[in-house]
Parts: sequence; C-alpha cells; structure tokens
Amino acid sequence: MFYSYLNTTMLIFLMVTVKNSSSLRIGSISNATFIATFIGETLSNISCMQCTCVGLMNSAVGWNCMTINNTCQLIKNYSLNDTGLITINYTTFFFQQFPLELTTNLTNGESTIADDRITRTETITLSTAIKTFSRLTHNNDSIFGICMTGIGGDSTPSNVSGSNQCNFYTGQGPTNAIDNNTLTKYTSFGNGTISTSSTTQGCYTGFYITPTNAPSVLTGIQFSTGNDYPDRDPIIIAIEGTNSTLLTIGNSWTLIYYGSSGLNNNPGRYQLGVQQIFNNTIAFTSYRLLTITKRGIGIAVQYSEAILFG
Repeated sequence: MFYSYLNTTMLIFLMVTVKNSSSLRIGSISNATFIATFIGETLSNISCMQCTCVGLMNSAVGWNCMTINNTCQLIKNYSLNDTGLITINYTTFFFQQFPLELTTNLTNGESTIADDRITRTETITLSTAIKTFSRLTHNNDSIFGICMTGIGGDSTPSNVSGSNQCNFYTGQGPTNAIDNNTLTKYTSFGNGTISTSSTTQGCYTGFYITPTNAPSVLTGIQFSTGNDYPDRDPIIIAIEGTNSTLLTIGNSWTLIYYGSSGLNNNPGRYQLGVQQIFNNTIAFTSYRLLTITKRGIGIAVQYSEAILFG
C-alpha cells in the first residue's frame, strides 16, 4: 500500500440546479480516474455532460469521464478495497460524494444567499494522507520487449519491428504499454508471423521493465484494451520480479502473480479491465510481464496499457 500526499490540489465544484430549485454540488478532478471495486455501468459514445446527467439519475457516488474515447464509467459505491485515484490523461473524475479514504481540511469558505437558497463556495486543500495505490511505471522507464519466454525461463528479446517471428508491429512497440496513452498499443506476434494465426500466437510475449522509482512493491495490475480485435486481449498473465541486473537470465526472476488479466469479460475497445490485486510484500527493482493465454484465434497479443500499481 502506498501513501502519498497531494498538497494545494484544487478541486473544482460545479453547481447543478434541478427542477425543484435545489442545487447539487459536483466535484471534479482533471486528468484523474478513480479505480473502484463497485462499477455500476460503462457507457460509450457519451459526452461528459451526458455522463454527469446519467450519473445523477442513477444516484452514482462518482463517475469517470474519458474524453479520449467518449466513455463514461459509473461508480455505485466506494469501498475500502478501492485502488483510488490514478493519473490518466484526458479523463476527469466527477463525484457527488468524496471518496471515503480521502480526508480534507477546509482552508477557506464563504457563504452567499441568493434566491432564498444558501450556497457555499469552498477551496479545499488536500494536506492529509491519501490511502491509495500509485502507478509504478512512467513513460520514460527502461522497458524491453520479449517473446517466446516462459515463467522462470531466459528472456528472448523482441526488439525489432516487423511482421515476422518475435517482431512487434511497426509503431506498436513495448513502450506503448506504459506511455499513459490508450490510443497507442503494444502488439507482439510471438511465435508466428503476420501471415499466420492461432490461439497461442502472441502468447509468452511481454516485456521487462525497470521503473525509475525503484525498488517498489508491486501489488496490482490493470490492462486497457486496444482499439480492435478482442481475440488479441491477454487473459491469463504472469508477473515476476527481480533485484538482479541480469534481466535476461531466467533464474533471476521470482514469480509474484499468476492469474487473470482482468479482461475475462470483454469490456470493449479502449476500455480498462478489472484491476487485479494480489499479496506481495517484497520490493523489487525490475518486473517481467508475460501473457500466458489470450482470448481467441489471432495473429498477435495486444493491449494499450499495462498499469502496474503498488
């Protein structure tokens, strides 16, 4: 679990007037998404204004609006198991109720009276601890693609773009998996080529990465799907960690997680899957991610983001 501090962070509050002349206060945080356990519904082709209306009508405590793909994710309720706020560009987290684990200090406030209604304008500074997970990787971290690599086995490099075995599709290399941009993706052919396809082609591919802020304790992962071909989605994955500098040597790695990617139920394109949380208390300097199985028959495995949390 990671404790971070957000100082002098400004929250924007909107005043929404409803038919009975009362008003609702809605807060928003730009370039942020709240990762919740209890997601009510995910809507497509919807603006943030429409998302807000739907959220209010459905009594959602909060909602994530993703302008990058015009989707809306309603949050039914908060939970102590929620990951919390993470930074994702082109998204906005709206809320009627502030998340339970975020405690605030009111630093300034003023009241005004208009139309027989009392409204309050508040500036809130987050100066207390936020119990949440942090994204461990950044887009400038050292990352290397791999292919035909088993758990505990030596890493076979995948560092050339192309359409052959162990290539990644041109312009769709491993750096796209951590660039915080869901419009890009990482596509790896694995043991096949662009002219062949199977249920296993692209499996046992992935990457190893050394985060800038190492060592770190990895406790969760969440995938975002690519723009097309659901059959390429990773389904079963493995994550290993190491404190060695011999990153291509198989016995350097220790298995941390083996299980679901969170994409078992197809969430749609450009969508976040279910976050997978696991018990790990060991700090590592590098991590290795492998796709073990994928959804169906295809030429490759692909995903737009692989978000590591800790």
